[in-house]
Amino acid sequence: MSQPRKRPISPQPRKKRPQTGGKKSQRIYAILGVVVAFSLIAAIIVPPIIDFLTQTSDDSTINVDQSTTDPVEEQLLAEIEANPENAESLAALGNYLGNTGSVDEAIPWYEKALELAPDNWDIRLGFARVLANGAKRADAELQFKKVIAAQPNDPLAHFSLGQLYANWVPPRTAEAIVEYQTVIEVGPDTFVAERAAEEILQLGGASPVAGTLVASPVATPAGTEST
Repeated sequence: MSQPRKRPISPQPRKKRPQTGGKKSQRIYAILGVVVAFSLIAAIIVPPIIDFLTQTSDDSTINVDQSTTDPVEEQLLAEIEANPENAESLAALGNYLGNTGSVDEAIPWYEKALELAPDNWDIRLGFARVLANGAKRADAELQFKKVIAAQPNDPLAHFSLGQLYANWVPPRTAEAIVEYQTVIEVGPDTFVAERAAEEILQLGGASPVAGTLVASPVATPAGTEST
């Protein structure tokens, strides 16, 4: 895994903020929450967005001009400085960096968050999705499997792992179909189950029916790659 550009966990002291700082922090977290929620919904419902997030080309990231000051990142760093043991704050920064094209820089923040909260499966799932979007497939697979081992009935975790297998190089089609089938088994009434059924058809599998598993094609060799 490549070494990210180091960012200080304790930034240089800033001037004292006015009393409205707490409200500003709450507004930023609220904005981040909305962004994350909409990104998850879009990943489930809109196929073009899913393709965009999981493609392996350099165009799959949103580049941020590093020469300009990012107020959201600065605020998240300030929150970490104020409470460096808050796993959610560390993960929030990791999520923000990962979704703005700085996957390598996001990794150490997620790793620190998981050191503090190793059983926070929402944080681990977010980490896995960031790794997958950054084409770090082997690492993403490991994190997805940890989530599924702890929460075997989580349809989003299975769907995300299915996406990862479908976009592997070369594609691990049979394994992707198995994960999509599992989504339908554990969450038959969810939107993600509808998306899973569509993905199975696109991969050449039989039309799935909730409550049953359909036959999968012969497994293709798993691709190997270093991270």
